[in-house]
Amino acid sequence: MVGKKLTLDTSIRSIKGIGDKKMPYFEKLGISNVNDLIKFYPRDYSDRSIITDIVDAENDEVCTVLVTIRSAVTLQYGRNNINYVKFLVSDSTGVINITCFNQPWLAKNLKANCPYRITGRIKLEHYARSMVSPIIEDASDPDKLIPIIPIYSLTKGLNQNSIRTPLKKVLDQIGKIEETLPQVYLDRYGLMSKDAAIREIHFPTTKEMFQKARRRLAFEEF
Repeated sequence: MVGKKLTLDTSIRSIKGIGDKKMPYFEKLGISNVNDLIKFYPRDYSDRSIITDIVDAENDEVCTVLVTIRSAVTLQYGRNNINYVKFLVSDSTGVINITCFNQPWLAKNLKANCPYRITGRIKLEHYARSMVSPIIEDASDPDKLIPIIPIYSLTKGLNQNSIRTPLKKVLDQIGKIEETLPQVYLDRYGLMSKDAAIREIHFPTTKEMFQKARRRLAFEEF
């Protein structure tokens, strides 16, 4: 939205990327305005700040690796015209075979000899490691990688980015969120501001800050 000031009462319909098309899906989650959106807290988090060496990745473990693509990224087709992309990645300790189904654009977007952060479930068979359809992030600029990723409850028609993207836009535009607790409470219990807590609960910078945000927002329930 351009030229309009965001308030807590602003309908999310006016936020770019939502509009009339996605609005019904958000309403199924009880989200109709900015206030509903910023109070739609994550149900879980994926900590991608912990990087595992490939050699230490165990069978059936969900882990994050920092790797380089070491082969051509090839698009192939199987039965019933199902498409998949295959390639090899490595770090200084080992190699992983990657297979991604129904993501043909990866064949053009992924580049050999470039760094990526990959999160997925390891399969180990006969000393060979593999992942199927992991989350792949460009790691050429490490400062842009979010260390702790929020995971939201969804409904059909929405994915995680459907929630994260408008939330990021809202938090960038809304300005400082009004405090609801007296300053004496914040000082007495060592609490962060509501503004900081809302921002950290959705996009934690560290585990410590996330814990402080969760503790602060718990006081809203009393």
